[in-house]
Amino acid sequence: MITVLADKNIPFLTRFLRDDARLLTFDPRDGIPDNIAADALLVRTVTALNSGTMSENLLKKLTFAGTASAGTDHIDRAFLTDLGIHFASAGGCNARAVAEYVATGLLHWCYAHQIPPQRLRVGVVGAGHTGQATIRLLQSLGFVTVVHDPPKARKEADFISAAKEDILKCDVITFHVPLTYAAELPEERDATHHWLKLDHITNSSIRLILNASRGGVVDETALKLAYVSGDLQDYILDVWEGEPVPVAAVLQDAWLATPHIAGYSVEAKVQATAMIVKQLYAHFGLEHDYLDSSETPALTDSEGKVQRYLDGYEHSLIKRLPDSLPAILEQIHPMFQLSTQLKQGVRLDSEELEALFVSLRTSEPLRKEYHNYRAPEKLMRKFPELNILLSN
Repeated sequence: MITVLADKNIPFLTRFLRDDARLLTFDPRDGIPDNIAADALLVRTVTALNSGTMSENLLKKLTFAGTASAGTDHIDRAFLTDLGIHFASAGGCNARAVAEYVATGLLHWCYAHQIPPQRLRVGVVGAGHTGQATIRLLQSLGFVTVVHDPPKARKEADFISAAKEDILKCDVITFHVPLTYAAELPEERDATHHWLKLDHITNSSIRLILNASRGGVVDETALKLAYVSGDLQDYILDVWEGEPVPVAAVLQDAWLATPHIAGYSVEAKVQATAMIVKQLYAHFGLEHDYLDSSETPALTDSEGKVQRYLDGYEHSLIKRLPDSLPAILEQIHPMFQLSTQLKQGVRLDSEELEALFVSLRTSEPLRKEYHNYRAPEKLMRKFPELNILLSN
C-alpha cells in the first residue's frame, strides 16, 4: 500500500486513486504537515515545494511529488532531483479553459468599445499548451495574432518567433508564460519577470493587456501608471504579483480582475487529477484502471462541494440569455461576477482581502467549458462569435 499526502482541495482525487491507497489530506493554508511520512505528495499551485516547506520527516519515504496544475514555478525542481524525488505535473490540463477566459474577456472588451475583432492585432507571449490553445481560439474569432516565444523557436526549427518589438506594436498583449528570473536561466534574455515594463507601454499602440499566466510577468505598477496617464486603455488580470493579496489600487482600475481562476473548469480539474494519478501509479510500477479523464465524475467531489455543470442547468441558463453578446458572456462565464466580488475588496485591509481572494478562488463552483453549452439558433446567427465559442 502506498501512502499519498495531498492538498484537500484537489478535486475528484478519491475517484482516481485505487481503493488500496492510503490517502491523507492537508489544508494548504496550514502548510505541509511536518509529522507525516508519505510515499507521494500531491499539491496545487498554492503550495511551494522546496527545502523550507518540506520536513525531514516527510522526506524519509517520499519518492514522488506531483502538482495538479500546468504551472510549475512553485516547485524547486533541482531540490527534488537532488533528493531523488520524481516530479510530475499536469502540463496542458487547463489550456482550453484559459483560452476561453482570454477570448471571453477580450470579446467583452471589444463589444464595449465597438471594435470588430478583425481590427485588432493580438500579441501572444508564450506558445506552449495554453498559448497555442489561445492562438487557435482567437484566430477562429477573427483576431490577428503575433506570437513571441524565443526559447521555443530555438528548440523547434519549424517555429518562428516574432521579435519583442513586434509584440509591443500590437493593440493587445496576452501572456502565457511561466514566471522566471534572469539569474535562474542559462539565457538571461528568456527571463519573464517584468517582461512588460512602463517604457514598453508609454506612447505605444498597446490598448489592452491581459495576464492569465503568473503574477510578476507584467509590472503591475507600470500598468497602473500607464492607465492613469492614458497610455493604456485597460487591463485584465487573473494573476497578481502579491497574490493572494492584490494591490488595491491596481485591482480597482482593472477592466476585469479575477482570483486566479482562468484555468478553472470541470474538464481542466478532472484532466489535472487524472494526469498526476496516472504518473503516480506509473512511478510505483502499479497497474491502475483509473477513470478516464474524458468521463464526467458525479456531481460532488471528495469534499462534497456541488459542481454547477448539469447539462440541464446549463441548457436552461442558455435559453434565458439576453439578446446582447456582452450580457450573454456575463452569464455563461463566472469571470464577470467574480471580478465584481473581488473588486469589492479594495476597501478591505490586507488580511480581509486575502481571505476574500482565497474564498472566491476555492469555494466557487467550477464551470464547464463552452462545448457543453447550447444556444438558440437565432442568437448563434446574430452573434457569430458566440457560435464559434460554443462549437470550437
